[in-house]
Amino acid sequence: AVIPVVLGVVAPLSGALSDRFGTRIITVIGLAFLVFGYWAMSSLSVDTGTWGFIFRLLPVGLGMGVFQSPNNSAIMGAVSRQRLGLASGLLAVTRTLGQTAGIAVLGAVWAARVTYYTGEILPGGPTTAPVTAQVNGLQDTFRVVIVLIFIALLLGLWGLVQARRGGRKAETTSVEAEARP
Repeated sequence: AVIPVVLGVVAPLSGALSDRFGTRIITVIGLAFLVFGYWAMSSLSVDTGTWGFIFRLLPVGLGMGVFQSPNNSAIMGAVSRQRLGLASGLLAVTRTLGQTAGIAVLGAVWAARVTYYTGEILPGGPTTAPVTAQVNGLQDTFRVVIVLIFIALLLGLWGLVQARRGGRKAETTSVEAEARP
């Protein structure tokens, strides 16, 4: 319940911040929290207790909460008023498909890594593997997630830089146009 609770508290605040400072910077901050959170999750071990698990999940929930509101706002803001319903529906479908595909792909990564750590295909599947093999597979799976989110973070930073450069060019152009008689 850690992720949904943190997400529910942070998302409205993130939305308000994105209204004030723009969506790009807030989404980049959210992605940075997610990279950190999944990096923390990749350090889970067989000996991790409840509080260790909770404290590793907090930045993941924080990152999701910070990212989602401005991301949704940017998408919906890029659509004409006549297409808001369609865009909203497509946003919901892509989110659901992304989650479903993500679970399937990352589940396959986890199963493959557990098989690697056990050194054999277990007749009962990877859930019957020793706990250490399952945890090692989970750590590797979180590392894959880190790489994917880090790529998104780099793209977000690139977009932020491009937007700032474009903003300066637009400001320069408008100032030059005002200076002309």
